[in-house]
Amino acid sequence: MSGANGNATTVPFTPRISSRTTERKQHRVDKGPGLTEKQLSR
Repeated sequence: MSGANGNATTVPFTPRISSRTTERKQHRVDKGPGLTEKQLSR
C-alpha cells in the first residue's frame, strides 16, 4: 500500500519540477533582453 502512495506523491512532483524549470527559462529570457537593452543604453 505504501508503494502505491509513494508513486502517487512522485507523480505530482514531476509536473511541478517541470513547471519550475519552464518558469526559470522564462525568467532567463526576460533577463536576456533586459541586459541587451542596458548595454545599448550604455
